[in-house]
Amino acid sequence: DQLNLQEIKNREDAKMVQNDSDLVDMKRTQQKHQLTLILLQTKKNAEYAQRLQLRERNLLQREAELLRREHHLYQKEKELSKMEAEAKLKNYAQQQVYRQ
Repeated sequence: DQLNLQEIKNREDAKMVQNDSDLVDMKRTQQKHQLTLILLQTKKNAEYAQRLQLRERNLLQREAELLRREHHLYQKEKELSKMEAEAKLKNYAQQQVYRQ
């Protein structure tokens, strides 16, 4: 009888050990899945950051081009203003010559 009880206890202990082992395996598998998800998210974040850097670089290049154009237009406006002032001065001088 005691042998039977010991055998039953041994079987129950074996089941508990197996259940614990299964639980550990399940936890390990779950952790692997979580790690995989974290790695995928990290990769996505890195790719997104790379795309943002590329966009930023493109925007900075466009901004630089617009600043160059703006400077060019400013130089042209200065030239036109100078020419305009010279033309007015010349016109004024001619009027003074005609009046005399």
